[in-house]
Amino acid sequence: MRFRTVILLSIWFVVAGALIVGYVMVNVAMRDHITTRTAADLRTHRSTLLALFALQLEELGKTSELFAETPRLKAVAELGDSNTVRQLMSELQPGIGADILGVADRNGRQMFGSLSGKTHRFHPRTIFPGDDSLRGRVLTGVTALDTAVYRIASAPILVGADVVGRLILGFRISNAYLGSLKEMIGSDLVLTVDRRLAGTTVAGCEREGIAGWLRDGADGHNAGVERAHELPSIPAGNELFMATALVPTGYGPASTRDQVRLVILKPIRRETELALEPVLRSFILLSAAVLVVTIGVGFLVSRSVTRPIAGLVRETAEISRGNYDYEMEIPKGVELKFLATKFGEMSASLKEKVRQLGERNLELELALRKLRETQE
Repeated sequence: MRFRTVILLSIWFVVAGALIVGYVMVNVAMRDHITTRTAADLRTHRSTLLALFALQLEELGKTSELFAETPRLKAVAELGDSNTVRQLMSELQPGIGADILGVADRNGRQMFGSLSGKTHRFHPRTIFPGDDSLRGRVLTGVTALDTAVYRIASAPILVGADVVGRLILGFRISNAYLGSLKEMIGSDLVLTVDRRLAGTTVAGCEREGIAGWLRDGADGHNAGVERAHELPSIPAGNELFMATALVPTGYGPASTRDQVRLVILKPIRRETELALEPVLRSFILLSAAVLVVTIGVGFLVSRSVTRPIAGLVRETAEISRGNYDYEMEIPKGVELKFLATKFGEMSASLKEKVRQLGERNLELELALRKLRETQE
């Protein structure tokens, strides 16, 4: 392999290695930055959703209180006749549009119950508070019925200062509702009931991965609730999510409301790829430009080194053939100029030694001839 080629390859490998190391360092720094930013975004989204839930529940409470002030509802509730209550609520239900609609008497006994437009007998105290101290208050929160989750508000039906019953309104937290939240905060959402999937904005194989994570024990399922500083990573399909969770404001028995979790997800792998894609393109273009410039500069540098060395090699070859008068072009570099000068001095010294050796040989031949003539 020619010396110039060795020099060029050495320079190329050094520069390429430096570029690769630089890319790895940028990659690691970008991933750390994205992870830190994602964690901060998740905590912000968690606070936003908690505030949003509180605001929506407050509005729902005011709505239930407004319906509870309906004169006809007050009259039938005070009467305490279930048939009359059912007839009135059947008339009002289409206009209210609630997924859960219920009326209880002054003793908490259900007089009317409807779930998704169908008559339903709710479990005692599942949606009707049994605590006497709460009878005169508007209550709001989130509760689970089977694998569905509802925002619920209940308001006392008052006749004067007397509580004659209670009105219950509830709206399901559907995938469409979760989708609207996703559009607002830019993060995927998973609604769970007792570690079972109740709703999500995640689709496809990633959805199956989330369901598998829940089935397998959902390590970190409570992160962001009991341990807000811990944000677990969830592998799902080809994606890796960072997650936090929150418990929407509870309603009803603790055994029911503690089952509900809203998990907020941010795709780390996708975010990283999107962030690194322009960096990688720029890096490739920059690397190509740097390598081209480096090869050009390396060629010039190697040429400035190899040409004088080639001259020294030619001078050595001429000397080995006995051409001691060969004159080499003196290079510009200090070191190579010094080396070329020493080569010239060595050539002159060899020429002088050869001359002296020739003269000595001539003297010896003359002495030998004289000796032979004397002997004869």
